[in-house]
Formats: sequence, C-alpha cells, structure tokens
Amino acid sequence: MQVMSSLKSNQLEYIFQQLEYNLSLIQESGRVLESFGLAYSARNADSVYISISKRLDAYLYPIQEIYQYKNILLVDREGKVIYR
Repeated sequence: MQVMSSLKSNQLEYIFQQLEYNLSLIQESGRVLESFGLAYSARNADSVYISISKRLDAYLYPIQEIYQYKNILLVDREGKVIYR
C-alpha cells in the first residue's frame, strides 16, 4: 500500500513539474510577451484583442492539443483575460 502511495506521489510530482516547465516556456515566449505588450498599449480596443487571439491561436492551439490541456488562459497582472 505504501509503495503504491509513493508511486502515485512520484507520478503526480512529475506531472506538476512538467506542467510548470511547459507554462514557463509559454510565459517566456516572444509571441506571448509581444501580445501582452499590444494588449497593454491598446487597452480595451476589441480589434486588437481579436488580432491577439488569432495570433496566439496559431501558437497555443498545438500546445493545447499535444499536452491535452482543456483550456489555456493568459491573464495580465490586473486579472484581465488577454487570451481564452
């Protein structure tokens, strides 16, 4: 029983380490950083958010498919959703 518990614990730890690594790659991506810059400078311009969304779809959708993430949200420091 203890061996099973330890094995599951190790598996969960690996999953979370991998998730953290993947998220850090996304966070540091030039495309993501540039999109945040555009969103910040445009503030509430719907056409900019539509453009950002299209641009990030091409980058994030394959990541979402490969790692089987149900959804990826990018949120700025103020809590505004930049990408859904």
